[in-house]
Amino acid sequence: MPVYIGFDDTDSPTGGCTTYTACLVIEQLLRLKVKFLDFPRLIRLNPNVPYKTRGNGAVSLQVNISNSLVDYDELKEVVLRTIANTAQQGSDPCVVFLHTERIPNIIRSIGEKALHDLLNPRSVLSKASSAGCEIHALGSTLTGVIGAVAAIGVPLDDYTFELIAYRTRENWGKRVRKIDVSSVIEMDKKFRNLVFHNYDPETGRVLLYPRGPDPVLLGVRGETPGAVLAAFRAVRINEPVERWVIFRTNQATDQHVKVLRAVSDLRPYTSARIIGVVAEKPRIEIGGHVFFPIKDSTGSVLCAAYEPTGSFRFKVLCLRPGDVVEAWGGVRPPDRLHPMVLNLEGFRVLHLCEYEHLNPLCPRCGKRMTSLGRHQGFRCKRCRAKLPPGAKQTLLIRRQLREGGIYLPPPRARRHLTKPLCRYGREKRGVWIPLTAPWHYP
Repeated sequence: MPVYIGFDDTDSPTGGCTTYTACLVIEQLLRLKVKFLDFPRLIRLNPNVPYKTRGNGAVSLQVNISNSLVDYDELKEVVLRTIANTAQQGSDPCVVFLHTERIPNIIRSIGEKALHDLLNPRSVLSKASSAGCEIHALGSTLTGVIGAVAAIGVPLDDYTFELIAYRTRENWGKRVRKIDVSSVIEMDKKFRNLVFHNYDPETGRVLLYPRGPDPVLLGVRGETPGAVLAAFRAVRINEPVERWVIFRTNQATDQHVKVLRAVSDLRPYTSARIIGVVAEKPRIEIGGHVFFPIKDSTGSVLCAAYEPTGSFRFKVLCLRPGDVVEAWGGVRPPDRLHPMVLNLEGFRVLHLCEYEHLNPLCPRCGKRMTSLGRHQGFRCKRCRAKLPPGAKQTLLIRRQLREGGIYLPPPRARRHLTKPLCRYGREKRGVWIPLTAPWHYP
């Protein structure tokens, strides 16, 4: 009978890494002849929750101990000891064990909700315990229970892979990774569409390695285990690699924004997808941020594309009132400057307006006139000339967007979960890639 092991929150803002902890657990279990039934899973959860860890990722393992050197109790002891010994100070690790043939529906439901919603840790603890989960909170809070349970329960209707390589201990804390940047660019070109989010062509920034003090050397993300392994081997690395593991992930799947919501149903800190009409022309505010409202039959919400999204803002500025779009992203709570905002992670154009209606030009001085109100005509502020209500001008617009077009921020400004354009039409629904060697080193 399979054993599912989920864990989360072993890292802290100053260091550590849940996937590195997973590597150490995997190596311990392999020494004990435990059989792995699938790739380890790296599950990214709702990126908008205020209490998230750095990457808001949790890990789960699926194993069989029938012919191993340990029984169920000994397995739990090994896992708990390894995680307790490697968790960072200030973290709140949580470990979940589930010994079952089939994952209960309530666990799957928790996993699905954790992708886009805010969950209560005590509620998750209660529901998971009643479903047969054995839960060990190793810190002072229950925050990690959500990720630990969700990592087991999230269904992977679509998935990708990531090979994560780790540094030797003497290089921990050094922010510079000794990786040949030109080899990353060459690799990205060679394996284009099979790997993604490794390089940002707009700025020349390499994205496959972090810049913090954690033990991760690099991570290559792609469509298949073979693709990420070949791409990893194509990168010239000038420092020792201690270990690497291939994870099955929900990264680059947009799994957090599958749920289509009405504007009136949007709530702070959730992830959502909406369909609506652009209500006003997008405007640039101080700092280079772009804002515009979208409305549907239930209400209106302000949408934002922030300065770090680079050229994406220029696509947003091409929208016009009356355009119909499908937009997705995270909901930010109101602050002193703005009401609740949908932080855009992408949009699709469903309908473009062909014409723009403008107030008429003054027949005397040529200045654009102002409206006197509904059905009351127009007046020129300069020379006081008036025109009747039917004097509005209708102009054919030359559009820089296309109907059906999908527009995303550049790779450097995307979430882990954001699906790149190269993955549209490549979703693996109904296709399952089984565990294949090599998937770890050593």
